[in-house]
Amino acid sequence: MTALSRAELQTIIEAADFYMPVLTSANHMVYAIAHSEQPPLLHTVVRLPYASAQPPAAPADAEAGAAVPAATAADFPGDVDAAGAHAPGGQDATQVSASAAAAQAEQAPAELPVITLVDPGSIEWARDTYAGFLLAADAQSRQALVDVQHLLAGLPARRTLAAKALVSRVRALFSPPPAEALAEAQALREVFLQLRDGAYQSFQASQQLFQSAVALQESTGVALWEGDPRVPEEFVATARQRVLAAADCRDAEFRWIDADQLDALVAAVRAWDADPNSVVRLRAAAETALQALTQERVEVLLAQMPVEKLKDATSQRLRFSGLDAVGITTVAQVLAARVEDLTRVNGIGEATARRMKAAAQSLRAEAAARHATRIGHEPSPHAVELVGILHRYGQVLAQQPQDTARVQRLAGCARALPTAATLGAGDRLGQRRWLAFAENAGAHDPIDQLVDDLQWAQADPAIFAAARVLDPGPDVWEDYLRAPARYQSLLADLLRLDAEHVGFTDPDTIAAIRNLTLLRDYLTPDTFLRGYQAFGAKFAVVRRKTVLGDEMGLGKTIQAIAWAAHLAAADAGASHIVVVCPASVVLNWMRELAKFSTLPAVKAHGPDKEASRAQWVNQGGFLVCTFEGARALDLSAAETLIVDEAHLVKNPTARRSQAVAALIDQVDYALLLTGTPLENRVEEFTTLIRYVQPELLGRGATQMGAMAFARAIAPAYLRRNQVDVLDELPEKLEEDDIVELTAGDEAAYREAVASGSWMAMRRAAFLAGWQPPQDTAPDDPDRLDDPEGAAVEQDPGHAAAGRPAAAPAPSMPAKVERILDIVEEAESADRKVIVFTYFLDVLDVLQHYLGDRVVGTITGSVSAPQRQEMVDALGAAPAGAVLLAQITAGGVGLNIQAASVIVLAEPQVKPTIEDQAIARAFRMGQTRKVHVHRLIGADTVDERMLEILAPKRATFDSYARRSEVTSSTPDAVDITEPALAATIIAEERARLGFDAAAPIATEFGDVPAPAGVAAAPLGNTHTDTPKSAGTTGRPHNAEGTPGAEAPADTAPAETHHTAPQSTPAPPEENTP
Repeated sequence: MTALSRAELQTIIEAADFYMPVLTSANHMVYAIAHSEQPPLLHTVVRLPYASAQPPAAPADAEAGAAVPAATAADFPGDVDAAGAHAPGGQDATQVSASAAAAQAEQAPAELPVITLVDPGSIEWARDTYAGFLLAADAQSRQALVDVQHLLAGLPARRTLAAKALVSRVRALFSPPPAEALAEAQALREVFLQLRDGAYQSFQASQQLFQSAVALQESTGVALWEGDPRVPEEFVATARQRVLAAADCRDAEFRWIDADQLDALVAAVRAWDADPNSVVRLRAAAETALQALTQERVEVLLAQMPVEKLKDATSQRLRFSGLDAVGITTVAQVLAARVEDLTRVNGIGEATARRMKAAAQSLRAEAAARHATRIGHEPSPHAVELVGILHRYGQVLAQQPQDTARVQRLAGCARALPTAATLGAGDRLGQRRWLAFAENAGAHDPIDQLVDDLQWAQADPAIFAAARVLDPGPDVWEDYLRAPARYQSLLADLLRLDAEHVGFTDPDTIAAIRNLTLLRDYLTPDTFLRGYQAFGAKFAVVRRKTVLGDEMGLGKTIQAIAWAAHLAAADAGASHIVVVCPASVVLNWMRELAKFSTLPAVKAHGPDKEASRAQWVNQGGFLVCTFEGARALDLSAAETLIVDEAHLVKNPTARRSQAVAALIDQVDYALLLTGTPLENRVEEFTTLIRYVQPELLGRGATQMGAMAFARAIAPAYLRRNQVDVLDELPEKLEEDDIVELTAGDEAAYREAVASGSWMAMRRAAFLAGWQPPQDTAPDDPDRLDDPEGAAVEQDPGHAAAGRPAAAPAPSMPAKVERILDIVEEAESADRKVIVFTYFLDVLDVLQHYLGDRVVGTITGSVSAPQRQEMVDALGAAPAGAVLLAQITAGGVGLNIQAASVIVLAEPQVKPTIEDQAIARAFRMGQTRKVHVHRLIGADTVDERMLEILAPKRATFDSYARRSEVTSSTPDAVDITEPALAATIIAEERARLGFDAAAPIATEFGDVPAPAGVAAAPLGNTHTDTPKSAGTTGRPHNAEGTPGAEAPADTAPAETHHTAPQSTPAPPEENTP
């Protein structure tokens, strides 16, 4: 190695100092190249769930051509404030958009496409982004940088070491430079020679390119649109890729939205929301009023709740004795007391006092949850305030534009955006735009929909004008009492309380439902659908032929009318609609059609039915006929079919069933309505499903477990229960009143058992010594509708008007005495009563003892208008008024919310008949707690019926009640009434000491005694149901018998022949 002179060493050190900034620059440029692969920072991003007005592809198993038109409805989050609050003028836009994006992501259904909006002015780019783009694309320049970076690697340390070789001559004589320093200096010399030979010149060329790119970026910014000749097209393409990556939309098309249009939308919607009568303001006011109302009720309840109730909340583990000594007797006083006040009681320490207050807090929270959505019947200031708010909301809804879905989408978009004052000033070309991306948009791009919506809003700015609302004044509470169901519906809609409960419905169907707007062309302005009702109507539209099995009281009629009205507006081939229903509800259908639909409606029932049919053929609209009419009339023009009380056609061999089945096959759209699709056997349910979608159930369907069955029928069956969707319903208390029979009742009961009279056994607790009318009429086993078209149900055994009065019993029957007690209690509590019984002569007994309290008696011989008059009379009557009803007549098709006390005089063979009777009062619009008394004769057929019929209710619960079940159950067992009667009569004979093995001559004919029933000693009073002394109550859950839930709507009468002393309703049709 040649020794370096001092001058050479000095030159090497100077060269190192020269190349030091070169190394820094090379490192920076290499970093810029690498960093150009990274996305920029996006400071204002809005994730906006936005549905296209065009539906997604129809479900795979839907028939071709299903009517699924038009845009989204209130199912989507566009109708609410997406961010949960408005952005004050000075609030940071980044914070607003972040909260909006989070709220939207939480609220949006997963099926909705999401538009990502980015303010280009908020994008933060690196200063040398363009330089990175340039050098990343120039391999030669990039290699020059890498070469220089490699050659000068570690230059600062190497220069320091080489500098140690540069010492003075004198010092070198005594201490020569370190060898490693000299070696490093020599190595640096070789590096610098390589740089001089060309590497440095290549670096300089790369550096010039880098600096020119930086200057270009400073001049033009990072362009996202073509049009500037100074910016290479590849720079624009690369910048877009980086933005898409930053927005997590790598596969989306690069789109933009006019920022001026967005500014105008934001300003309009925020002014709209600021109006006192805007939905946002009314929602906030309603929430405040409802919270205050709930708190008011809770405080009243806790002030009346004795402190002993805390024992239940603490499982009897706390000491409460002695609290009255310090003036604490209620739960409210425990809450108000300080811990030190409670510890003054002997035996209560601080820990006990704190647990006591915690238990009181738990009771308060439970009470608040129970009253959270009820308006109630007491006109307290907060309740009146809430009703006034809802009245204003109803006016706002009536003034909304026809295309509410578009308005809701735009409002949701505006609420998700930052305020107009924070938007960017525009790009370098002078255009103000927001970037818009939507991944996997398909043929129906939501960005196209947003652009169209914005243009629509620009053309008609009045859509966001403030509503003109009148003050309802002091009469608003009276208006609420006239239509409580509507106000509860308005509350549920305003506060977004409704749920869909879609069960096993497949995702494609759900997406199609949510992308569908129900057309209101043929609905009256006052027609208002709750969220679950709109979902049900849309489900029927998408699936074309379905069974709607909602529990009674949930509004199946209005859902069917909305469904048919939508189809008539959307499909010219669906304008002739037939409604098939029992004769008893024909007039009710006509009233409901006049109330909710503007389509013409005719009644093809009675002497003018042919003329009505001809009118319907010419003009279209609705034709309402009976099941008999469906057999007799020429309905070949029908295109859409509604079958009400569809369980009446569960027997496929019956003539009316065959007529209805033919109609279902004929039409394009069919909707079967029933709250009780299954009463005895799973086969009954499968019959209804096979009418509408026979391909869903093959052979062996009845052998399926409950969950598999529910999944199989999901495309054709939708059911929601009151407990799922009507949170505002008041509490319902059901109890079995065990009634001790009088001596006369017991004697009559023993006589009935001995004679094998099933009907006499069932009503012995009413008729001891009573002489019923004798002018009975034979029943017609094959009729539900009068062949002449009269609106009268067959009512065998009941005399016509003017029948002779019956002789009263020598002593008051036990059940009558209990009913009188119930009526007196109801009067003192400011309530009204409805009493249901299966037997007409029991109605005679009750009419005799109740006297002027009775406002009317509904039987099968009472026409529909007369029934409604009786219901209206009950509403106008004072407390303590009673409406009597034969359960197979008054339990169908009536709304009797004026009554809040229900008496079931005897248990029914079909539990569903009881449930639908209860639902006449316990339904949407009921404002008071409903108390149901089921009268059970002690040690009688009543107790045995409750035990034997329990499996029938369990069958309904498993197979028909819910859209989703958690376990399978065995197949249902068909319990026919003759078999039930024979079993119970034999057992009662054995218990009372009669010959249990003797043949039984019942109303159904001779029935052999069931095997295995042995005679018991006379006087044995054992029963399977515990007997209680006097008249007691056994509380049940809100749905009926213990652990069971109530099914819905109408069931046909029990099947039997008329007995000499019984006067039941007609049988269901079973004749082929």
